[in-house]
Amino acid sequence: MQQEFTEGQPTPSSEKAETYQQLKQRWLQLHGTAAPKNLSRRLLKGAVAYADQVRRHGGLSSATKKRLRELADDSRGASPKTTLTPGTRLVREWNGNTYVVEVVESGFRMGKRSFRSLTAAAEAITGSHWNGRAFFGLTKRKPKPSQSGHAVVRGNAVQTQTALASTPP
Repeated sequence: MQQEFTEGQPTPSSEKAETYQQLKQRWLQLHGTAAPKNLSRRLLKGAVAYADQVRRHGGLSSATKKRLRELADDSRGASPKTTLTPGTRLVREWNGNTYVVEVVESGFRMGKRSFRSLTAAAEAITGSHWNGRAFFGLTKRKPKPSQSGHAVVRGNAVQTQTALASTPP
């Protein structure tokens, strides 16, 4: 269906020439609120064009919105957070050394040192900032091949998978 344009209504070809201030004014007309501060011209232009398109032709169908919500829910569940219970030992090889971090009630223990977070333990091992869950292989993100060596120890059995849901025996 061909859209008719009325006087004063911007056409797709005239949108290219709009100034930043004109785009902010269009945002205000379309949304009823001021445009977010520090929004780049490029992003503002795209957002205004999309809002204008929705106003003229309609937005996403209910079925499409439902499917997008399902996909978003699935992606959130793709890497469930592993619950670490006291007694679980995380083993990590780093630069030729093997480190064992035990989960305790108050946080984590490595040798005689205690840590409030797994990130703090990872930083103590590496000397630089690391996400603790990623460092010990508890996230879905794969480590670099040179940094493999994740393991979780249950009793005397060592499991060497990249990401494990682990509980003490």
